[in-house]
Amino acid sequence: FGLAISFQVLCFALLRGLVRPEEAGRALSAQNMFFFGGAAVLQWLSGLAAWWGGPGAALLTFAVALVVGCALFLRWQRR
Repeated sequence: FGLAISFQVLCFALLRGLVRPEEAGRALSAQNMFFFGGAAVLQWLSGLAAWWGGPGAALLTFAVALVVGCALFLRWQRR
């Protein structure tokens, strides 16, 4: 679990390098809110999927979110 969640620290470092020093506090706070908000949304969606289709559907929800998140990250990195 620790290895899987360590990406969050890397995301903070990446964001910190992309913004001006005077904007760093706001940017990092916004990123933190998105991490927690995303976790809340994924928990709700996976719970709904588990209710509808069982544990496999809940795990599929996380897999789809991972693929979509990675695709968006890679797309924005090309700019």
